[in-house]
Amino acid sequence: MKKQVNEDTKGLNKIANSIYRATQEYTGKVYRDDNWAAVGGLCDIVRGVPGVTDVALGHGNYKNYLNPEQGACKTYIMEITTVFGELYGRVTCSAAGTVEDPFSMYDITMAVGRYRPNELDESRKIVHESVVKAFKDHGLL
Repeated sequence: MKKQVNEDTKGLNKIANSIYRATQEYTGKVYRDDNWAAVGGLCDIVRGVPGVTDVALGHGNYKNYLNPEQGACKTYIMEITTVFGELYGRVTCSAAGTVEDPFSMYDITMAVGRYRPNELDESRKIVHESVVKAFKDHGLL
């Protein structure tokens, strides 16, 4: 049985694909600036995609999963308003500089979808905690 997809979902998927195509060359480079200008430029590209009516970018947060005292990347949450509804993007700027100054250079990746990245992070955290508990209960950790 084939699942019925409504027109808004098709429209959102089409716009998300257009965003990927428009930003593909932009996300494949290494940038050198102190004010994260490339992130602003990425927003300008997304604003120019047909069907996008507004783009809002949240404050960036530094993250490092191996060493919390030193940032390995800076992430931004992008809220993209379209004629079909909301899309969300996670823009990640990964440090590509020297050991002394990791963010003297950075590259950019972006993922776009219909769900707010913070909500996905929270659900992943709950799943992770339940898996860890199951391993501990079975003496595997």
